[in-house]
Amino acid sequence: MDDDSLFSEVQWFRANPVVIVVWGAALLIWWGFFRQIIEGVPFGSNPAPDWLMWVILAAFGICMPALFLALRLEVRVGDGRLSYRVYPVHLQFREVSCREITMAESVIYRPVREYGGWGFRRGRGDYAYTVSGNRGVRISLVDGSSKLIGSQRANELAAALHSCMG
Repeated sequence: MDDDSLFSEVQWFRANPVVIVVWGAALLIWWGFFRQIIEGVPFGSNPAPDWLMWVILAAFGICMPALFLALRLEVRVGDGRLSYRVYPVHLQFREVSCREITMAESVIYRPVREYGGWGFRRGRGDYAYTVSGNRGVRISLVDGSSKLIGSQRANELAAALHSCMG
């Protein structure tokens, strides 16, 4: 955390149901690749050609898991602003001036019901940036919009935003 930061948090996509599905699919793809390419036994009742097994392995057995290993939500409060990003989807931080925030409250939300899951999502009237769990801070802005920022330390984030807001 920087000296001028009021709050800093990095959350990784690790204990998320989507991650479990991605890793399960990757393991199945690796198993199919091993059986068909290494052992020479066709995988499945209608096996894909060998060249397609290589493509599937590269895309879904290597690239997709690598993306989920790199995927993280970074949140900072300091220098009069809230900064957040879902890296590597957002290479640059999104920033909101603390003067634009009219309300910040720690909330318990329902990720699947309200937003269709975790990640960068659009819900009923607002955007959510979440990784896992059901805790976050809902902020309302001067222009009438709102955002939900997921956090494992939602109370601390809300306190930092209140401090930043003055």
